[in-house]
Amino acid sequence: MMGYSTLLASAQILLLCQSVELWEAQLNPAGQNVQPVTVYYSISYYTRCGLWSRCKRYSTRTRTRYQCVSGWRSNGGSDCRYAICNGRIDPYGACKQVQSVMTKHEIWSNINPEGNCVSPERCVNCNKYFYNNGPVCTPCPRINDCLEMHCNDTASSTICANCDGVVMDHPYYRAYVRSDDKKHCQQACSWRTDSTRCYPGNCDGELAANCVCLEGFTGKHCEIMTEKANIQTNLFKLKDNHLTIENPSDMNVVRENSPIIWSNENRWKLAETEWVAKYVLKERPNSDSHHYIRSFVYGIIEASTTLNYTFSYLETVETIINNTEFDTLNTTNNLDNSSLPIINITYVPKIAEVIKVYQCPQASKTNPPTSAFSCQKTFALESDAQPFNLSTGDTMTFTIEAKIGGHMIMENREKEINETHHLVGTSNLFQYVYRWDFVLPYHCFETEAIRETCLDPLTVPDLTENSSITLSWGDWTDDLSGLLEYHYEIHSISHRGNSLSENGALSGSGTIFLNDTAKELILPGLAGLFSIHLIAFDKAKNYKVTRRLVLYDSNSHVSHNPFFVTRLQTGSPQTNYTWVVKNTTVVKLIWPSRFRNALHSNNKWLDEVLPNRDISQTLDDFSGVRTIQKINNTHGCIDFLVDFFVYDGSGVKDSRPLTSVQDISTESEILTMDWTDGDKAVITVVAKDIFNKTLNDTLTVYRDSTPPIIENLWLTRGERLNLTVHRLEEFTEMTMEWLAYDFHSGIDSIFWRLYDNFTGHDIIHGHEDLHAQGSTQDINKCMTRYGNYSRGANCYQTNHMGAFHRHFQVKPQIKVDGGLVIEKDVGIHDSDYFLEVSATNKALLSTVLTKRITIDISPPHTGFVQDGTKGTDEVDFQQSKTLSAYWDGFFDKESGVMFYMYGFSAEPIPAADFQLDSNSSIVISIHKLVFCYLIDSFNRILTGFYK
Repeated sequence: MMGYSTLLASAQILLLCQSVELWEAQLNPAGQNVQPVTVYYSISYYTRCGLWSRCKRYSTRTRTRYQCVSGWRSNGGSDCRYAICNGRIDPYGACKQVQSVMTKHEIWSNINPEGNCVSPERCVNCNKYFYNNGPVCTPCPRINDCLEMHCNDTASSTICANCDGVVMDHPYYRAYVRSDDKKHCQQACSWRTDSTRCYPGNCDGELAANCVCLEGFTGKHCEIMTEKANIQTNLFKLKDNHLTIENPSDMNVVRENSPIIWSNENRWKLAETEWVAKYVLKERPNSDSHHYIRSFVYGIIEASTTLNYTFSYLETVETIINNTEFDTLNTTNNLDNSSLPIINITYVPKIAEVIKVYQCPQASKTNPPTSAFSCQKTFALESDAQPFNLSTGDTMTFTIEAKIGGHMIMENREKEINETHHLVGTSNLFQYVYRWDFVLPYHCFETEAIRETCLDPLTVPDLTENSSITLSWGDWTDDLSGLLEYHYEIHSISHRGNSLSENGALSGSGTIFLNDTAKELILPGLAGLFSIHLIAFDKAKNYKVTRRLVLYDSNSHVSHNPFFVTRLQTGSPQTNYTWVVKNTTVVKLIWPSRFRNALHSNNKWLDEVLPNRDISQTLDDFSGVRTIQKINNTHGCIDFLVDFFVYDGSGVKDSRPLTSVQDISTESEILTMDWTDGDKAVITVVAKDIFNKTLNDTLTVYRDSTPPIIENLWLTRGERLNLTVHRLEEFTEMTMEWLAYDFHSGIDSIFWRLYDNFTGHDIIHGHEDLHAQGSTQDINKCMTRYGNYSRGANCYQTNHMGAFHRHFQVKPQIKVDGGLVIEKDVGIHDSDYFLEVSATNKALLSTVLTKRITIDISPPHTGFVQDGTKGTDEVDFQQSKTLSAYWDGFFDKESGVMFYMYGFSAEPIPAADFQLDSNSSIVISIHKLVFCYLIDSFNRILTGFYK
């Protein structure tokens, strides 16, 4: 292993070798940039090493020499005055290496930088194409689009002396423009293809980046036109003599999507077209005389009007069919049909078109108009001298097209030639379409079998008491042109002849927008029958009409005719039809001309309305309450309803609810009621008009088909009844009694008269109308009221007429009005007179009972009385406890013996006990046991003979 001393010796020897190479002997120690250097060197010698060997040894020595300071050279002189730059010194081209640089006149030139190396690795004084870059002069850094760069000491000082494409250092002559700090070349608007012409437009600071096209232009070069020609007015008019149709309706209204004009006329002969177009720039283009754009032309370069008529037709196609089959079938008939071709004819729909184009002469590519111009053309609507056969579905389209464009002449100032560049123009195209539709719009009522799926074509309230009504509609359709709008009309209706008809539309008519489905209307006046028309128009002006009737009456009412009444015709006229006096359960109720709606009846608003020729039967008013058909009515009333309730004494016995009559025209109804005499029926008839306004009459009628009953008509004397002989000549002493009653209706009136008929004529001795003895509501009140009457109260209760007292007792009196007639109040002995009593019940049925009265003022003739049985001799005693007696011989020739009075007693019976008004208990009936008896006979005047 090598020791430290060996390594040190090696290093010294190496240093010595280097120092020998750098020092120069001619250098003056005091010379410029000279520095001393110590030079080490070694010498060798031998020494003993070991017993038998000798080793070589080295010794280091030093010596001073001189050399140039690093970075300098002497070039053989006594000093080091030349700095080294990039390994060279000035005498040998330091800082002067020739390099290629860009200059204005020659794109690449070999140029000497002409710099100086003034210190090590530092060049200075490089020329304008180089900058001091340490040991060398480096060319100025490249600036894009710059032809000649200048720089100073550093790269950052580089500027562009001349940009590319500069023909003259003036606007419009430069393809690139130096920036203000001269460090950049910015692209200018110019003739170059990689730049922009920017015309028509403006470049702020000449810079392409600042190009702003004029309004209406765009694109890299502002060559694309964005605006269109201005169609100022347009009008397309179809004409036939004085008939015209225009599209658009206002020629000053110009829009791209003009609506289709539909027509249902086929007489058009001419089409007049006229439109005005104009195109001008909104801003004035640059007009600098130094501009590289030498001329600029623009405007409307093409304009045309095109008529395109498209129509359909049926083409006949004939096809020959193989007739072998037919020959086979006809062989049995020996017919030769081989020469008869079979032709099948079919019709195939085809579409054809007629196109006519007119070029507007004012438009030009070389000299386009820059002001407004008019293009007019009249087309004959014909083809091959035949007029167009306009039919449904045909289309006639007028197309106007105005195309704008232009060009410019540009000077390429580098090539010194003129170039023509065209603008990319636009076309303004408008189409105006006419179509034909001769098919009417329709409602689904007309096509669908099930109408329930359809909305009603028009819904209007049939009846209204309010002048404001609401219409609604739906499901109208037009397959081709489509619906345009609805119209509504209000027609008044009045009577003519036997029917109602419309008078024409009133002022309340108007138009309804298509999207509307309801409309509120105000009906005029206070009442009337109106027809509301809804007219559905398609865009071709085809229309269809539906109508609905509405009866308006703000004060509908039913009234009574005061000259007529409601009555039960079955009733008795004598009772003002209040009582039915027939034994029947079928009655007839009548109300002739009693009820009326005078306004409806007088105006006949319920009569039939005549059809309208513009309205099909399908769309006419046949549904609802008020249709065009006549509404069955009587005096404006559309219904009569009758009900009844039959009451007996305990409650309702029979009834019928309010029910419509079978025939309103008869103004009557036959009713079958379960009733009997004494029952009451409450009958109501209700008249109803079309507005459900009602008025009623209520009758209360009764039934009693039997007359009253009169019985026990006689004279009385005290408690003695059933007398027919008056014992005195004075009628004032006579007492008449009878029973008169009617359990069904009660007594209405009582009349008696006393007359004789000696001469064959009735001689009236007295007469009187008596009180019917009713006027009480129930039996208890009757008993109370008549309890003190002669023979007590004898009352009965009727079902509905109250309670009556049936016993009548009359003691006639002489009266001026009623009673006995003066001077005829005395009768004649042994003469007959007639007492007549007439009773009339509430049903005015009467019963007359006549009783003959005889005046007998004499007692009967005396007879004899014997004890014992008849046929045996009289004896004064009898052995049986049953005493027998008999009498005979009593008579009265005037009135006859009426009865006998007898008595028995152990004592003689006084004659006074046999008076009629005696209260003696001894006078008894003939069948009583007596021990001693007396007989007294009485005639019919109750005058007795005592025996």
